[in-house]
This record gives sequence, C-alpha cells and structure tokens, in this order.
Amino acid sequence: MSHFSFAVPTENGALFALPPQKEYGRLLQENVSAPMDAPVEGEKLSKLAEEARRETLKLAVDYTRRLGVETPGPGGSVKIIASGHQPGFYHPGVAVKGFALSRMARETGSAALFVSVDSDEFDNGEALFPLVDNGLVAKKTVALYPAGGANLFETVPHQPWLRFMEKLLESGKSLDHPLLGSHKEAMGSFLSRVSGGTPCDGFDYTSRAILLRRAWQRPAGCDCLEIPVSLMVQTRAFRVFASDMLRRAAELAAIYNDELARYRKERKLRYPANPFPDLTARGDSVETPFWLVNGKKRERLFVSSRPGGIFISGETPGEIPLERLFEGTLAIRPKAMILSMYMRLFVCGFFIHGVGGAKYDLITDAIIRRFYPGVIPPAYGCLSATMALDAQVEDPAPRIAQITFTMRDMEQHPEKYGAGQAAKAMAKEKARLVGAILKTGADKKTLGLKIKELNASMTAALAQERGSLTNQLAALASLVDQIEAVAERRYPYFLFQPQRVATLVK
Repeated sequence: MSHFSFAVPTENGALFALPPQKEYGRLLQENVSAPMDAPVEGEKLSKLAEEARRETLKLAVDYTRRLGVETPGPGGSVKIIASGHQPGFYHPGVAVKGFALSRMARETGSAALFVSVDSDEFDNGEALFPLVDNGLVAKKTVALYPAGGANLFETVPHQPWLRFMEKLLESGKSLDHPLLGSHKEAMGSFLSRVSGGTPCDGFDYTSRAILLRRAWQRPAGCDCLEIPVSLMVQTRAFRVFASDMLRRAAELAAIYNDELARYRKERKLRYPANPFPDLTARGDSVETPFWLVNGKKRERLFVSSRPGGIFISGETPGEIPLERLFEGTLAIRPKAMILSMYMRLFVCGFFIHGVGGAKYDLITDAIIRRFYPGVIPPAYGCLSATMALDAQVEDPAPRIAQITFTMRDMEQHPEKYGAGQAAKAMAKEKARLVGAILKTGADKKTLGLKIKELNASMTAALAQERGSLTNQLAALASLVDQIEAVAERRYPYFLFQPQRVATLVK
C-alpha cells in the first residue's frame, strides 16, 4: 500500500475498503501469529503485548458495563480488533467503522474495541447541520456542547443534560423542510431513544458522546467494547511502553523526523507540519511524541537525560523524574502515530483506520521497523464511506458549462450572435477579410488588425446579451453552493438511519 492507495469515496453511498474486508480475518490471524521478540525495557514485546491485551480488555469491560451498555464480554478471546476516533458527532464515514468492527468480531471470534481519543483538543461538540434558506439547501456549524475554555475532551466540565438537549432540539429545527424530510425523520428516531436523558445524564462528555452514539447504533446492532484513551493509558503495559520510548527519546526523535522527511519528499509535501510537525530540541531536552496533560490543557513533552537521572518536562517550568510515570500520578498521552503504534503492536490483532490514519501509518510502519528491529509492522485496514443528503436538487453544472461556452464563443466569433442590419454587415465584412487573409501575398498584418477591430465592435454590440448571460451565471452560483451543501459528507451520524449506514459494510 502507498500514500496514493487511500482515497475518500466521492460517490454518495460508496464505501472504500483497503484491503477488502474479506481479507481481515486472514490478516488478523497473521498479525497475532507473527513473532515479536524485540526488547521493551528488558521485557519481550510479545509478552508485554499479552499483558496489554488482558489489562485493556478488563478496563474496557468494566468501563462499558459502567455505562450500562448491553455488550457481550470478550469471553475467552485474547484477539482484539479495534478502531477509534475523537468522541463527538462525527459523520457516517467514521461511524461505519463501528459496524465493521462488530461484524468482524462475530466472524472471527474476537473482541471488538472502539477507542475514544479523548486526549485530543475539544471542539465544543461541533456538528454540521443542513438548512433550507430561500428555497436552497445550505449548511451551518453548531456547537452542541459549548464548554467555554475547555482544552481537551477528557477535561470538559459536566454540562446539564437538559441544556444539551435544548441545543440539539433547537439545531434540529433547521430540518423542518420537505427537502430534508428523511433526515428529520432519522433525527427524530434518534431523539426518541435519548430524550429521556436517564441513560446519558451524570456522565462526563466522552462517556455521554459514547452513549449517544450507542443509542443511535442500537437498531442496527453494534457489540463493541468501549474505552477512552485516558483510561487505556493507565495500564502497566502502556507505562512500560512509554518509559522505553522516553528513555530512548533522542533515538526515537531522529527516526521520527527522518521518516517524516522521507514521507514529505516522496509525496512532494511542501509544508513542514504535514502530516505532523517534526520533534524539536530545547537545550539539552528532546521533544517526544507524547503530550503531558497539565490541568485542563496538554503540553509538548520533553525529556532530558543527565547524571542525576531522566527527567520529563512540559512547556511550563518544572521537571519530573521519569520514575513518577509508574506511580500513576503523571498524565501523559501518546500523539497520533504513537497511539496507533501502541494499539497495533500491543493491544489489538487488527486495527481499522480511516483514510487520514491509514496514510500517516505508513510512517508508523517505517518507525516500527527501525525502533523495534526484527518486528514486522502488523497489517491494518482502511475503511471510509460517503453519505450525502437525500435532497433532490437541480445540478447547475450543464447549464453553467453551456453559458460559459457561449460567452467564450461570443468573444471569438461575435458574428454568429449579432442581430440587425449593422451586425449582418459587420459579419459579412469579417467573412470577406478572413477570405482575403488566406490568399497568397495578402497583407496579413493589416487584415488581421481590421479583423480584430471588427471583432471588438461586434463584441461591444453584444454587451446586453453578455450582461444577461453574466447575470444567469451569478444566479446559478447559488445553485452550485446548494449542490455542495447536499453533497457534503460531514453531516453527523444521527441525521441518517443506522441500518442504512450499517448496510455499507455488509
């Protein structure tokens, strides 16, 4: 697979799957059977991975049960398939991964695990809603959970359930138009399952987001265990993994930056932060691919190694001995590629990415090969879908193309469009000049200038007709915006029936 292998599907109702879903079971078995004997803090990677799976499964089962979600436990399975995303109101192209996990778990006798990345920056629970304005479909962004200054999903303060529901109901009023009827119906079905509030009240933001998504999934069935990153990193296995990386911070940073540079060069990416910024140095400290959670915000995490020991620091003054990592009082979170590396090497037998994650994990693969010599990066999957609005609206593209062609033709051949005796006379004179310029010995320069002057005169005479076409193009521009609003794929999952989304992976 290469960077160019992955692409978001453009057609409505289309699913992108690479490799094909029928290969997932085989790849899962190959991944869990592959030797992984690299040392991690003096322990074998394979043994630490067994511990990571046990610890993570136990935490996930306990957490899912605390949510009150009816989800079967893993039984005796030690195989895990996983996926994840930030907690929130994401679109069906992301939600489809949950249904794929659930189906694959049943087919392979594995445990399905969905990881909520609550260590990311909070987005105020933003969701995109369609509306009809002056008869045309448009879109608006709504902050469904404005939390005033919250920096991370995991630190969002509790918000009363009724306040959230009022915001959700108010936003849903934009669907009160026949063009959006099916989406109003889908949202109504969703609200009927959550409007009581009892299943969702009293929980933090991430847990509430999970419960809302599970309420939406319920009619289509989804048996995933749930776990947020902030809980998953509390295991001993993760701390050993992180400690090993922090002790080898200089080596890791060199590999990390080298592979990012290679990736940018091969794909001709000009911006140094694409897909992620390089790790930097600060005095005798080396930046690491982890975050240090300090209060309600996260800071870049640096490591310095001196005769007195290894010390961790953030972007605010103060150092912390690395040993504090194992006390459980030090809140560190992995950045995207390192989270993916931990999931794929230590926690699960098969991971399903979206398109963005699938692309950057090509870098993760290269880092794994160099940081853990002899370890083959486990295969992973990429799933993405596109589901647009059902609204049937006029596509202005053919008319725009026709008008654009006509205006261009008017400039080049104005004689085809003029009316009246004067226009006919000029057209006749142009035809004569064109005939003359083709004759042997003709004064092409003089004749060419006369043709140019005639074209200018005829074009000027068509000013009214051109103005009318220009106005038509301007009017059609609003229809272009409407087409874009209808084709938008980022509308939240609850505007679509879950059975319809689940069908995409069947």
